Amino acid sequence: MYLKAQDGHNCDASLWINEQGHISAEPLEMFLWEIRVQVMQNQVAIAMGNRVGTEGDVAFAGQSVVVDPYVNAASEADDQEQLIIADIDLTQTAAARKQRPFLGLRRPEWYV
Repeated sequence: MYLKAQDGHNCDASLWINEQGHISAEPLEMFLWEIRVQVMQNQVAIAMGNRVGTEGDVAFAGQSVVVDPYVNAASEADDQEQLIIADIDLTQTAAARKQRPFLGLRRPEWYV
């Protein structure tokens, strides 16, 4: 569904589930804003799971999050391994798309 939305075609997905390898050395706020921008541009809820712990010299940040189509964090984790549960009204996706009709304005023929 992500690729269909990115190339300007109809996308009926209401929730994207994604994994991330955000590291502790990068600013946490940047990671969270990247997710918010994806939600805003694509009018979907996003469940973003992020690694925790270390692998070699790399420390992963955790901070998994679920964001609804109105860019509200519905559930957030900290930097420890844990299960987060979020209650998302997936009908909000259609309402968000009516309020922000960005998908219909895309011009994939202009993409490089």
